[in-house]
Amino acid sequence: MVDEMTTRAILIQPEFANMEEVEQLRSLYDPLYGKTAPHITLVFPFSSGLSDDEVLLHVAGIASKNCGFDLKLKGISSGNPDYILLNVSEGHEQVIDLHKQLYTGILKPTQTTSSQYVPHMTLGRIPDRKSREEAIREIGRLDLSIESVADYIVIERIDADEFGEIVAKVKLGACLDFNID
Repeated sequence: MVDEMTTRAILIQPEFANMEEVEQLRSLYDPLYGKTAPHITLVFPFSSGLSDDEVLLHVAGIASKNCGFDLKLKGISSGNPDYILLNVSEGHEQVIDLHKQLYTGILKPTQTTSSQYVPHMTLGRIPDRKSREEAIREIGRLDLSIESVADYIVIERIDADEFGEIVAKVKLGACLDFNID
């Protein structure tokens, strides 16, 4: 039985070769390190009375209409205003499209931000501007790059201590490529 109000987020949790390097950085800078895996947020944490099944049906409907796609994350930036971000450089448009599609139907009322959505993976959150800028410079020197495939959407339930529990992994639709040379 789900509580009356449940907090969830909808994510891409890519698998990639240099996961250890990313997790090392997150252990230094990200307060959510150890609470959730590295991810790209598609739907920001929201509290609602929706059941897991209702959210799953909505996500499955969107996922079935979208193909898996290649992802590359490269380039460090600062965002909103305390965050250190690893930017999505390949797959950027597909991530934005999924974000927009998911914020329709039953999830439309959960969209609270009016700022422009920037696809990224959070590496840290540092409220102090000077410390954040120094961390960005240090991380930038690493020339961090991630390559992966986005082939699942993850629904995560978030508890009061901000620990994420995967409720479902929904496979993106199978799409055929008819480019014949």
